[in-house]
Amino acid sequence: MVYRTLASYIAFGTPQHGNVHGCPLVADQCPNGEFLQTLNRGDDTPGSIRYTSIASKKEPDEADGTLTRLDHGACLPLVDGGPHGDEPNNLVIYQAVKDGLNSTCPSGWTGLPDITP
Repeated sequence: MVYRTLASYIAFGTPQHGNVHGCPLVADQCPNGEFLQTLNRGDDTPGSIRYTSIASKKEPDEADGTLTRLDHGACLPLVDGGPHGDEPNNLVIYQAVKDGLNSTCPSGWTGLPDITP
């Protein structure tokens, strides 16, 4: 059996700590709910994985960083990604994903100094 370790985690427009707009639909998305409070307890970027959480300047819920942030060492690019529904087909998002896969962070790594490439 071969075990491989994860090198990169890349997300775009992902509500890492929940989304109040989703609370009425899915209780587990509520930022102050028991599920997310338990899930987000402690370091949310553990190990040697390169974490990238991409947000779009044109999506109000993403642009302020409250939904897409990661609390510890991560790359947090804020790009011209367009509306959330268009992000999967946006070339700017595509480039940010490629950067993350290559352990490149044009906006600079935040958090723990030991993740700087």
